[in-house]
Amino acid sequence: MGADHRRSRRLWGHFNLDDPVFGRESYTSFGALVKILPGLAWQVTDRLSVGGTLGVGFSSAKLDGPFYMQTGMLQGAAALVDVRANGACLVWSAGAQYDLSERTTIGIAYQSESRLEMTGSAEVDMVFPDFPSSEFDADLNLTWPRSVGVAWCT
Repeated sequence: MGADHRRSRRLWGHFNLDDPVFGRESYTSFGALVKILPGLAWQVTDRLSVGGTLGVGFSSAKLDGPFYMQTGMLQGAAALVDVRANGACLVWSAGAQYDLSERTTIGIAYQSESRLEMTGSAEVDMVFPDFPSSEFDADLNLTWPRSVGVAWCT
């Protein structure tokens, strides 16, 4: 099995696979998270500022390509799958900035994880054994990680 990893101008992963069952097939995957975060900040002292955001995160995921069934009666069976799902969740962040001197500032920021319960559709076209194409409702649970950052400038 080989893969053609030619550069693409797309914003998502795309390459072609050579497979003994599927032949040459295209594989595409895409995942995105967009956040809308209104924020507030407060200068506590001449040197210390704090702030935070609260908003909504929107996510979209897509997977399209060849797949081998992993479990159950059809374990090892070849299929072409097309899965698409979207979801939204509450997201937030908090941060602080402190002026150590006139020339040095340190800051810290935290972003919450984004836990999404996404809904969409899944289309499965069995290649071997040869079954009719089926479409299902899809429920995906996806978590984008939390993050912490520390920075300083002089």
